[in-house]
Amino acid sequence: MLMYAIGSIGNTYQSLLPVNPDFELIQLFGFIIDGKSLHNSWVPFQMKFGSKAKHMKVGDIFSTYYTTGSLPIFSNKSVQFLSNLLEPYGELLPVYAYGEVYYIYNCTTLKSLNEIKEENFGDIFKLTSAPFYNKVIVSQNFLDIIKKNKLKGFNFETFDTSIVY
Repeated sequence: MLMYAIGSIGNTYQSLLPVNPDFELIQLFGFIIDGKSLHNSWVPFQMKFGSKAKHMKVGDIFSTYYTTGSLPIFSNKSVQFLSNLLEPYGELLPVYAYGEVYYIYNCTTLKSLNEIKEENFGDIFKLTSAPFYNKVIVSQNFLDIIKKNKLKGFNFETFDTSIVY
């Protein structure tokens, strides 16, 4: 079965970064690896575009980068179409940029290689080991919603779960 590691097109579309990285990144590091819920302790914060280059587009997905990967950040438009698929597997945590609300996706569903070899997974999870350690993995169903609703800025790395070692 094909699955997809979600990301954004970083060389064409903007990323979002915390305005005050010392405070906000400490908050983010609390759930980056362990998949624990942060909903009850979440404090929304301000973000800014990662590039001031005028050629960079504003898409429907953004990334914020940290030492072990990136977190998907969704626009309101993305959340409108994807929330029913995203929420059973994690939580949408609000952040603000330029007067708009965006949502960092904290995937709380973790899967091991053995679990995905057995096709024991849902539409969205975070892999706990290589080849896509700590990336949010999505199903074809997720991609179909992106295409159907013409959401922009998404990038996917494909892998076949039947040949994962």
